[in-house]
Amino acid sequence: MREKLTIGEMANLRQMTTETLRHYDRVGLFKPNYIDAKTGYRYYSIHQFEVLGTIKELRQLDMSIEEIKNYFEKRNARNSLQILEKKHQELKDKLRELHDIKSGLGEKVAFLKKLTSMKSKDDIEVLYFPERKLLTSQQTVSNAIEWGYAVIELENMLTFERAPHCGNQQAGCSNSTGRFDS
Repeated sequence: MREKLTIGEMANLRQMTTETLRHYDRVGLFKPNYIDAKTGYRYYSIHQFEVLGTIKELRQLDMSIEEIKNYFEKRNARNSLQILEKKHQELKDKLRELHDIKSGLGEKVAFLKKLTSMKSKDDIEVLYFPERKLLTSQQTVSNAIEWGYAVIELENMLTFERAPHCGNQQAGCSNSTGRFDS
């Protein structure tokens, strides 16, 4: 067991690339314990292993290099708790967002499967939906271009962030004047 490790050995122990360690050295995040003056080889102490593990964990939390530097400058239990609570909340928010996207995608897939299984485009089906709010516009439009912009304006007023197109039942329109010429 040696106290001094080459860059390759340290990289292997932490399952990262030597280029990552070189980058951390260049940006001043994680410096080698010793650099051979003749060869320029970087050597790390086994005691640096824990610091590199912390860096790896913080990077997995999407912390930037600057945020990690700041973390080490102000490292104590209180700051660690604040940072981890913030990251925990960000992950919960991201999971909620991903869940919403997954749900919306599932609805679109189910709707499109049903649509593509219809025998004819002219099939009529009565569907019942749970009560929902309706956003309307009293804007008068005279062609397809104006209609397109009116729809975009309505969509931008909606609170859901996923796209209302591509086969779901969250947005729709009716046109009382028939087809547009252009």
